[in-house]
Amino acid sequence: RVEALETSFSKIEQQICRILATMDRKEEPQNPKSWPKFILRVDHDMCEYLTSGKKTKLGILSSSLKVWILLKV
Repeated sequence: RVEALETSFSKIEQQICRILATMDRKEEPQNPKSWPKFILRVDHDMCEYLTSGKKTKLGILSSSLKVWILLKV
């Protein structure tokens, strides 16, 4: 679980990267079903920021880090 209340997009990315560095991962980059899952606790404004637009920031972050990110508002 990652806390993202009143924080920036880059801090979210850094925290997920830190957690990934400590994990013993066995995922296959080409198989999204094997990617680790994260629950990201956000406020309403951050949820809007991450999910608005044609290419959402959440989707870009998820695919670039090869993780699943679930939002909890």
